Amino acid sequence: MGNHIFISHATADDVVVGELRQALEARGVAVWADSRELAPGDKLAPEIQKAIEEARHFLVVLGPRTQNSRWVRKEIQHALKVQKRRGDGYRVIPLLLPGVEPSALELWFGEEPVALKVSLKPGSVEQALPDLRAALGLALPDDPQPAQTKDATPVADLILELAEPAIFESGGKRRATAKAVLIYDPPEANAEPIRSRPFCFEAPLGTIEAGELAWYLEGYPRWPATEGVFADRAKAVVDALPKWGTQLYDAAIAPALAHDAGRNAFSAWNNSPAKTERRFSVLVDENSLADPSLDDQGKAAKESEAKEAAALLLSLPWELAHDERDYLFQGARGVRVRRRLPNQITKDPLTTTAPLRVLLVSPRPEQDDKDARVSYIDHRISARPLVESLAALGDLARLTILNPPTFPALQTELERARTAGQPYHVVHFDGHGVFDRPKRDGLGGHHGLGALVFEHPDDTARLERRRCELVDAQRLAGIIRDHRVPLFFLEACQTAQAEQDPTSSVAGRLLQGGVACVAAMSHSVLVETARRIISVFYQKLLGGERVGQAMLAGQKELKADPRRGKAFHGELKMEDWFVPVLFQEETDPQLIRETPSARVREEIKKARQLALGRLPAPPPHSFVGRSRELLKAERLVCHNGDGDGAARHVVLRGEGGEGKTALGCELARWLVASQRFDRAAFVSLEQSGDARTVLWAIGEQLVPDFLSRAGQEPAKAEQFVERALRDRPTLIVLDNCESVLPPVRSEACSGVSSERRIHEAQPESQRRSDEAPLQREIGATTEGAFDPKLLSDLLALCQRLEGVGGMRLVFTTRTPLPAPFDAHHLTIDRLDKAEAIKLVGRVLGEDERMPRAANDVENEEQIEALVEAVNCHARSLVLVARELIEQRLPPTTEAIRQIMRMLHEKHGDKLNARELSLFASVELSLRRLPKELRQLLPPLAVFQGGSHLANIAFMLSAIGYLPPGEKAQQAAVVVAQALVQVGLAELLPYGYLQMDPALGPALERELSTPQRQAAEAAWTDAMFQLTGFLSQQRSQDAHLAAPLTLLELPNLLAALEHGFRAAQRVGRVAPRAPPEATSERRARSDAPYHVSWDSVVGMATSLESLLQHLGRPKALARAAALRE
Repeated sequence: MGNHIFISHATADDVVVGELRQALEARGVAVWADSRELAPGDKLAPEIQKAIEEARHFLVVLGPRTQNSRWVRKEIQHALKVQKRRGDGYRVIPLLLPGVEPSALELWFGEEPVALKVSLKPGSVEQALPDLRAALGLALPDDPQPAQTKDATPVADLILELAEPAIFESGGKRRATAKAVLIYDPPEANAEPIRSRPFCFEAPLGTIEAGELAWYLEGYPRWPATEGVFADRAKAVVDALPKWGTQLYDAAIAPALAHDAGRNAFSAWNNSPAKTERRFSVLVDENSLADPSLDDQGKAAKESEAKEAAALLLSLPWELAHDERDYLFQGARGVRVRRRLPNQITKDPLTTTAPLRVLLVSPRPEQDDKDARVSYIDHRISARPLVESLAALGDLARLTILNPPTFPALQTELERARTAGQPYHVVHFDGHGVFDRPKRDGLGGHHGLGALVFEHPDDTARLERRRCELVDAQRLAGIIRDHRVPLFFLEACQTAQAEQDPTSSVAGRLLQGGVACVAAMSHSVLVETARRIISVFYQKLLGGERVGQAMLAGQKELKADPRRGKAFHGELKMEDWFVPVLFQEETDPQLIRETPSARVREEIKKARQLALGRLPAPPPHSFVGRSRELLKAERLVCHNGDGDGAARHVVLRGEGGEGKTALGCELARWLVASQRFDRAAFVSLEQSGDARTVLWAIGEQLVPDFLSRAGQEPAKAEQFVERALRDRPTLIVLDNCESVLPPVRSEACSGVSSERRIHEAQPESQRRSDEAPLQREIGATTEGAFDPKLLSDLLALCQRLEGVGGMRLVFTTRTPLPAPFDAHHLTIDRLDKAEAIKLVGRVLGEDERMPRAANDVENEEQIEALVEAVNCHARSLVLVARELIEQRLPPTTEAIRQIMRMLHEKHGDKLNARELSLFASVELSLRRLPKELRQLLPPLAVFQGGSHLANIAFMLSAIGYLPPGEKAQQAAVVVAQALVQVGLAELLPYGYLQMDPALGPALERELSTPQRQAAEAAWTDAMFQLTGFLSQQRSQDAHLAAPLTLLELPNLLAALEHGFRAAQRVGRVAPRAPPEATSERRARSDAPYHVSWDSVVGMATSLESLLQHLGRPKALARAAALRE
């Protein structure tokens, strides 16, 4: 018996059967379908009968046109015979399509079996899966759970209609006014609205209040303070918010209550039934009554004034409306606020039928047209909650990410979707927005226009430094017109701003262009504010709430928790819940009416997990940072077409422990979650190095029942994988590629000292009688471990698979890959400091502190000390931080080295040692070095994380490991290049070699005490000389002295400390020997090294001068302390 499910069906039902097959295979169930199993020349009847007999179960899809299928009848009859003969639980399961009732089954089966019904609506196959899995014996039967339906709640609307707007000036104040009417629109469809008498509305807030509000929302977060002038000013604005809200409420409501009609309207709205929701709509009509006494110039001036006034009325912070008890939006029946413009064109009705289609536009330009930098925002910070909310809907939602995110691409995609009969229901713009006050219409107008920032269409082949293109509201509305998008979410700053024209904002223009709802931002918005409102908004919207109710829920979330992330002094807290605003036409649509049942949601979640294959689970502290690297990788593997930017693979290359595997896996998880790829597979070449093992590892993740099928037909193993790749776009991560690559060639090291010279330069007392620990574990050489055929076979397999379907490859490696995968390399450098600090914070956990940190300030100082000690090295941060917490140790250099040694002793012999022991990770790279170069490395242990190549050459030549002079410099370059090639170092600007933070502590175990002392003496001498050189360059070339001082600072401080202790031990003033003499003594074990107090004081004084303006107060204080 096989493991497959046989599906019998008529040709007319191919579409639904295809969906059914894909759904089952996505859950690891093998399906037999004649179109995919029979080849020309096969005998039809015998092959089908054999497949039915060997199947685990038999499914038959019965639709209205099945009765005409002779083959379906034959297959059912044969399946019933097999069921009767086998008696092992073999099931014949009918699936009924619309138009076929259970009573008709007697005609097919003799007696009526239990059947499953499957509709043809979107998501119907997914909805039937729980019952189908139970029928197949993959789960126990359970009570039926229909899809959850959400009926829209009736809305009682209070409308403030503002017409004939004008500008009123008095007493130095300039305010917008309008003729106002308060209207109650009942929730009942046939009920008549109640209108108040007209009254005069005058805006209670003017330019002063608007300026203070803009400063608080846009200026204060840049320089937040807990005390002083800025703090007092910010507090004054926060305290004024309810007062301003009360003034708005009184101006809009109180005048209407002077008469019965207004009182009746307000009372009916305020006391509407509890089952209804309340809404406050501000409808602004810019049109004014014609005045026949005015000439053309006067009419134009009046029209311009009316538009300006209308813009001011719309821009009032209506969300602040306050009735002296609380803000209207708060409470169990919070009032949602929206802005409206009068409809002046005929519009098609909205269509919101499933599946919900969402277009995400996330441009991330990095420079403007003048080559100035554009601020970068993590491209997933808000996209992630949108993606997660959509994922819960399964087949009821479809996400498309615009690629490339350019304005022409948006126009093309909207038109493609319309032509295909699949228009978008939601367009979400996540990027920059501006309100450009100078004229932008090019027609001689005097008003500004809001604009969105797209990526420049000429830069789509670039991985970084893409330029921006500003697209104003008028151009944007032009392409949106007549598409009738139900919701356009503008997650961009200032997209609700308008000055001279109510429609000059992006939101206003989109609303007039036919978009039903526009969510926008009234001011610049903080990233954390945007992330949190997006998360709540889409949870509610995709749970069946109306757009307005989802916006209200997001505003409540922002109000409930004002924390907006870290600031200079603790947590930044902001009252910015009113920045997200809503523009709507009369209808507030409900985009989702039906959501999956709890059991279906479980199935969706399982399918999402299975789609990730054997990807390692995300780390407990979650993935942190690397947005720019992720974006570049996405731009490569998701590029459309075959142009310069197209790639079918990407190589993530970097030092060991920099997070290449984590980045590759996060890339795969994100691209699958965001529906760019259907699934992913993961293979580590450290355990699966040959082509056959890799192929089978991929097959097991992509092909149901692969081991059985490929075991029976090994020659077809690759064909099975290829078909799976053609079926569904797949991303394959091949990890640890350096495991199969050749070691560094010995010829590259011909210029360095031989083992014999090293030993001759050392006296007998310094020579080691046994091999160093690392060399014992590594072995004498790695040349014999490399198999050229294994590599060539593997590369050939990857090249064949790379060309199949929509498949893409992601390689991770410490060493560059050979052809044909020698292009599209992305270098993974150290984390930036902010990301490193955030990573340590995640490892610590929420509300936890570093050991011995009494408060938040000390905690931040200790985290920064750890980050600097390991040079932002990701794996070191994670492993060392955990141990520091557990052992309650401070982040000193000695404590960190102690932890590294302990981790190796504890985990060094485990299969996953490279993930748990920093030394084991280093050893894997050291194996790839030739013996003659490998023996030069132990003295590098004295350097503090790296050094300039000249210092390395000086030290190695001073102790006799390298010949003096130019040859030493050349050899140091060879050493550096080899370390870079195997992923143990990175060559930074100014000739500085930054080493893996675990390299020094690992190599230190190979040094005897005399060897270490000699290396330390030479290193100290090099640092003293370097200090003098930097002091000289400070006045001659500050652009060299400053960055090199910062790079070498750990060495300079450590050497100063070492010299201070040496001078203390000597206890007397002794003149320093000249460099020539010290170089000679380094090679002799009996040559004591003396440092005078004068030299220590001189170095400390020089170092103080170098650090004066470099922002290192602690280092400066330490140098001063040693000098004194």
